Amino acid sequence: MTRISNYDELVAERRRIEENLARRKSEIAEGIHKLKAKFEPLLYLLPVLGIFKTRTSVLKAGASLALDTIIGKKILAKRTWLTRFVLPVIRKIL
Repeated sequence: MTRISNYDELVAERRRIEENLARRKSEIAEGIHKLKAKFEPLLYLLPVLGIFKTRTSVLKAGASLALDTIIGKKILAKRTWLTRFVLPVIRKIL
């Protein structure tokens, strides 16, 4: 990279950087458009399956399973059987 020594070089560098930025923005927008085109068929399936409309959605079930695993295997590993049984039930109620 060369040093900028006058105003004309500064303006030229600014123009070059702005063109580079515009080119990168268009590349990102094109990439996003391609991703949307790839996932468009899946978006048509979501209303049919009703995955996210039901009360027990996939995300909620996954979060519940993860919490049960963390609580059951890590936190309650050295507790009594009664504690391991009662705490997950209380967690689901709250």
